[in-house]
Amino acid sequence: MGFQGLELKQPRSGSSGTSSCRIPPKKKMLTCHSMLRSNSLHQSGHILQAVNVSHMTKQKIVFLHPDLGIGGAERLVIDAAMELSRFGYEVVMYTTYHDAHRCFEETLSARTRAAWIRVHGGWMPRQIFGLFHAPLAYLRTFWCAAYLILVEKKVSVVFIDQVAAPILLFRLLTTINVLLYCHYPDLLLAGHSSWFRRLYRLPLNYIEKLSTGLVTDL
Repeated sequence: MGFQGLELKQPRSGSSGTSSCRIPPKKKMLTCHSMLRSNSLHQSGHILQAVNVSHMTKQKIVFLHPDLGIGGAERLVIDAAMELSRFGYEVVMYTTYHDAHRCFEETLSARTRAAWIRVHGGWMPRQIFGLFHAPLAYLRTFWCAAYLILVEKKVSVVFIDQVAAPILLFRLLTTINVLLYCHYPDLLLAGHSSWFRRLYRLPLNYIEKLSTGLVTDL
């Protein structure tokens, strides 16, 4: 899969380490989608390595994504799920939020939510007066993961995206292989400029570090 018109420059010594990318405007959307699809193919291949390939049994792979809206992360996990489905695997997507009026078309069936999309935990608030986004995201995904564990049977692999905290539940209650697609740890992303922020982040950072360390593969 070629990226015509895409120029990647390797970082020079002493640079920030981020590659610069120049894409002609007319090809920008096509190229970005191609890059996302290529990445999703890589991820689906990574998932296949974590399951015992069997032609006799249809194995189940479950995705756990916090918010299935429209974005690059959502595009990647949906493409990975589609590719795995084409390989013959049973694929299910668990999420805490899905809006049938603002989503990718693969998640719909006759303009309603497709059967392979399961939404749990959406009744919990995302924030309280603009605060506590992170702990509430943890609670929502914990609830969704708990429902997944109770309902889904004979799961070969769980692919967790963005929020690592639910890994604790899978390690405590199951023996399922768990893969984590980590975009950028909140431990490094979130601010710690004040004593209140440091105190607020202390338990969240601990849970993130502990759960990430328990993953089958990263």
